[in-house]
Amino acid sequence: MGIVTIALLLLAPILFNATGIVDTFLTKLFRKEQDDGVLQSSISTLMIIGGIIALVVALVILPFVYPIMGDLSVYMTAMVVICGVVYGLAAYPYFHALYHERIENIIPILQTIPLFSYFFAITLL
Repeated sequence: MGIVTIALLLLAPILFNATGIVDTFLTKLFRKEQDDGVLQSSISTLMIIGGIIALVVALVILPFVYPIMGDLSVYMTAMVVICGVVYGLAAYPYFHALYHERIENIIPILQTIPLFSYFFAITLL
């Protein structure tokens, strides 16, 4: 394996764990804004921001996965949309837990997401 492959293998878990730190910071920041009366709901704001970021990342990655957009079937498009909706639904309890708990109590449960993602990808795709 080349050095680039090893770097890419290490980059995914590093970025995945960095999101916990960023989410904790944003949750505390938006909770303060909600307590001050600036925001109606900090969790909804985090979900909207997270959805926009996920959409941008997906649009950047998509041309590398499917270089010719004609190869993207209706089934695969539907699966990507369904995965995005399920991810959005899973984000609500995660942000709600961050709102009330410390990140150290949530991350061990959150670490099981890649395991289930690989399992479901193997069985469904």
